[in-house]
Amino acid sequence: MQRIGKSGEGFDKLQQSFSEAVEKVRAIVQLAGDNGFSEAKILTELSAQGMSKLMELMSDLTIIKQNQATD
Repeated sequence: MQRIGKSGEGFDKLQQSFSEAVEKVRAIVQLAGDNGFSEAKILTELSAQGMSKLMELMSDLTIIKQNQATD
């Protein structure tokens, strides 16, 4: 999103897709928290630290997904 900028073609769709992905991951983490995952609270809190931790998790999940696709 930074690469194409807010006025770039397709930015709105990219932003919407990203927001939906973040919400899906937050919902999954929150469900895991409801089932005893103690780190869920930090990952789902609406703060800079929470968002940073969530982005780290999403990055890790992307790497795992890419590695599974190449196997």
